[in-house]
Amino acid sequence: MQSEMTGRRRFFRLLGRDSAVLFDEVRGHPQRRLADLPDLPAAELGCLIPAVCEGVAIRVEDGQVCALLPGAATARALFPVEPAPVFIFNHFDGRTPIESVSRELSASMGWTAERSFREVRAMFLRLVSQRVCAPVNVANTGKQEGRR
Repeated sequence: MQSEMTGRRRFFRLLGRDSAVLFDEVRGHPQRRLADLPDLPAAELGCLIPAVCEGVAIRVEDGQVCALLPGAATARALFPVEPAPVFIFNHFDGRTPIESVSRELSASMGWTAERSFREVRAMFLRLVSQRVCAPVNVANTGKQEGRR
C-alpha cells in the first residue's frame, strides 16, 4: 500500500509541475526540456542552479560517490572521490549557479576559467542524464521554478 500511495503522490506532483509548465508556455514564458540542456549557450547554462533530485540518496562506496535513485535496488557509481569532482558536486546545492561553481572551482584548483566551466558543465550534464541532478530554475531568467 505504501508504494501505491507514493506513486499517487508522485503522479500528482508531476501533474502539477506539468500544468505549471504548460501555463507558463501559454503566458509566453518558454520552458526548456532537460534534453535541451546540452545545446544551451554557455551564458544560459551558467545561470542554471543545479540540485540533487528529490528522493536520490548519495553515498560513498569503494572510493566512488554513488547515487541510489528512487525505486532502484543498487546504487550507481557517479565519480571518484577526488578533490575536483567532489568540490563541484558539493556545490550542486540548489543555491549556487553553475557560473559561480565554475569561478570557485577555478580559484580553488588554480585552473583556467574555461577548464573549470568545462568540468562543471560536463558533470552537470552527466548527472542530469543519469537523473541524479536537475536545475531548480529556468534558463536565462534566474527565476526559481518547481523541480524534481
